[in-house]
Amino acid sequence: MSQKTQKLKSVDAQSLMTIGKYHDEVNFHRFPEKYKNLVREGVWELSKNSAGISIRFSSNTSTLKLKWTLETNEKFPHMAWTGIAGLDVYTLIDNKWHFIETGRPQDKTSEYLIFENKNAVRRDYLINLPLYDGVESLYLLIDETAEVMPPITDKLLKSKPIAYYGSSITQGGCASRPGMAYTNILARRLDRPFYNLGFSGEGTFDQPVGLAMCEMDVAMYVIDCNPNSDTSFIYQRAVALVQQLKSCKPNTPILLVENYIYPDDHALPWGTMVSPNSKGELVHEKWKKLRMAYETLKKTGIKQLYYLKGTDLIGADFEGNVDDSHPTDLGMFRMAENLYPVINKILKSNKSK
Repeated sequence: MSQKTQKLKSVDAQSLMTIGKYHDEVNFHRFPEKYKNLVREGVWELSKNSAGISIRFSSNTSTLKLKWTLETNEKFPHMAWTGIAGLDVYTLIDNKWHFIETGRPQDKTSEYLIFENKNAVRRDYLINLPLYDGVESLYLLIDETAEVMPPITDKLLKSKPIAYYGSSITQGGCASRPGMAYTNILARRLDRPFYNLGFSGEGTFDQPVGLAMCEMDVAMYVIDCNPNSDTSFIYQRAVALVQQLKSCKPNTPILLVENYIYPDDHALPWGTMVSPNSKGELVHEKWKKLRMAYETLKKTGIKQLYYLKGTDLIGADFEGNVDDSHPTDLGMFRMAENLYPVINKILKSNKSK
């Protein structure tokens, strides 16, 4: 016997609680409009991608559909469209986040059934927005008789966020769905939101980005810009960015993260390659430059500054990559596994809220 079809009503996600976004403008962009003429054009355009932004609410609906319109309708050959432009939904069970379903994009505007004919019990939900596209609009379609309410619990709401500045890898390339970006994995594990400041090809220790970071009320900063940065400027820019952040937030801890080793460097170990400008050579040279910056800053008396080596960040077997640079879900999971104890220890040692 078939279940009775519910009549549905529409709820604008802009009216709901948003996490992972530090400003109050009515959009799902990572930077407020004033940064359009402050950051480089590439950074500004990527800041309109909704990576790291989530919707937090509770509802007693038995059916949930999502309808969303993208800003650009991007597609890449090496990343699942569900990660680029999809949404994924979690619910809270026994105080732990459980994945339910992914809203799969069909076009610039998509509508996708997440669940139907479930018990009409009030539950907490989390919707993670697309990693590599912007969201022009998002609507929740729920039972006509149901309500969308504030969250029941304070999960992801009680602690200050972490600002994580980096490359395409930080932005979420190439997770299969938004919740599998390593910053989103870490958010669930640490029970605190992340401001995802990953900008594909554009994470280069920029001081205008540092200006935005200074505006953020965060528990910690993570700087992971080596993948996009040239050896000629890593040292100078890393020193300048840390000094900038410490001048505005002297008591906020900062973690510097090395880039991980790439698969081709493992297959053809550093030192055996013909070209002195090979990727393997550059990885190690980048490590040296970032470490020099760290040592210089420590010698000048900078406190609460930490350093993480990239040696095993993605695993020693290199099965966690989709190409020569970007992680799959496995790689994202491994990065979260390696980052979690380091970040958690820093937060605890600094008694971060």
